[in-house]
Amino acid sequence: MKKNLFHYFAVILLISFTACNNLDDGPSTTAPRGDYDGGIIVANEGTFGAPNADVSYILPDHSSIDNNIYQAVNGSHAGDVLQHIGFHQDKAFLVLNNSNKIIVVDRFSFEKIDSITNTASSSTLNQPRYIAFAQNKAFVTNAGNQSVQVYDVNSLQHLQSVSLSSTPNQVVSNGQRVFVEQAYFGTGNSVGVIDPGSYAYSSVTLDTGLNGIAMHSNGQNLYAITNSQPTKIHSINTTSLETLEYSIPGVSNARQLVFDNDNLYFASANIVYKAATSNLTLAPIVAVEVPDNSWSTLYGFNVINHNIYTSDVNGFTQNGTVRVYNSAGALLHTFTAGMGPNSFYLNH
Repeated sequence: MKKNLFHYFAVILLISFTACNNLDDGPSTTAPRGDYDGGIIVANEGTFGAPNADVSYILPDHSSIDNNIYQAVNGSHAGDVLQHIGFHQDKAFLVLNNSNKIIVVDRFSFEKIDSITNTASSSTLNQPRYIAFAQNKAFVTNAGNQSVQVYDVNSLQHLQSVSLSSTPNQVVSNGQRVFVEQAYFGTGNSVGVIDPGSYAYSSVTLDTGLNGIAMHSNGQNLYAITNSQPTKIHSINTTSLETLEYSIPGVSNARQLVFDNDNLYFASANIVYKAATSNLTLAPIVAVEVPDNSWSTLYGFNVINHNIYTSDVNGFTQNGTVRVYNSAGALLHTFTAGMGPNSFYLNH
């Protein structure tokens, strides 16, 4: 009898414990970390020479867009020409090209935390372009003095200057190495390689007309696109730096290479092409064709979780237009962003 009673109470306790645990767990979804958690960040570069660069935010369900969120939180626009936004842990780094400064904000609230600026005793930023991160350091390409400037991501102290032989543009990292596109608007032919610990520099020579680089999510392959006919995609092993080439017949002036879910995407005229990284010998296919608006067309684009985000800056005479397409090329959403939308980022 005692054994049966013990068994009975043990079952009751187990049921009660399980019920309490289920109540304590609550909803399975994680609470938002700020007003701008989970959606798409849009960098609006603004009008050159005017400090009206700002940021837009597309809600996670794509129901609407909030413009000028930096101004809404901090009381003023970010600065002159927002070229790029880099994300490191819970911070976002806003690279302002014509202001020669980098603003650091909380990525989920967009409250300003700090900034990197030039001073009378230290002038390290000279037309900064892009930013990447490795070993708790920020690597910033500078077009004005052909360099990569390195900063501590926490103290923002300047650590090193890496001089280059040509004008840099994009920069990406897999954590072990930093890769620099040494080409400015398609004029170069090499990718610089920087060791983030020693700052030792080397380079990989490609065809002329380099106009975009992108890192595979596995960090093992860097891709580059060049436009000396025929247009080519180059696959660079990030450890050995061995390079393979794949010709793309019938495509010219390719640009803006991006990676998403084992596919590469790039723009040419008003068309976004798609190429599978598993077999780059196959010809790229047309992913989407957007309305043609001269040079404003596809001023910026990105592919995030199979959705294709494109921007038309409308000649910088009015706010830009953002169009979102699915992987089949069907138009899903159209938004009016800020002045000169040039890039898109998933904020999570």
